[in-house]
Amino acid sequence: MSNFTETLFGVTVPAQSIHTPAPWVAELEEASEHRGIAICAPANGWIVATITPEDDRQADEIDWANARLIAESPNLMDVLEAAHACFNGQHNLMSTATDDERRVVVENFLNWWNSKALPVLERIKESD
Repeated sequence: MSNFTETLFGVTVPAQSIHTPAPWVAELEEASEHRGIAICAPANGWIVATITPEDDRQADEIDWANARLIAESPNLMDVLEAAHACFNGQHNLMSTATDDERRVVVENFLNWWNSKALPVLERIKESD
């Protein structure tokens, strides 16, 4: 049986995520006749997912953009978990927190945005 933890807004999620560890990378997959994209975990050589066009076309910009998004999935989970930590246990900043506590949360959030969120967004948006 899984160990569940309740998080912000009453959403329950598994206490520990079980997935292929990061990093994941998107690379050309030539094993199929359509030359799709494989999302791989280089550490163990596993193929996590594939994007293979069903028609006679080769992978295009949209396919590569989708592959980059999938490849960043483990990092997106880390970013979201770090965002939750920014609040220092303050779930109601407007009514119960002091000005100093609010300042700390805003500072934490800005640091999170610049050090965690922006790098992931930039990797997702980068073009091949």
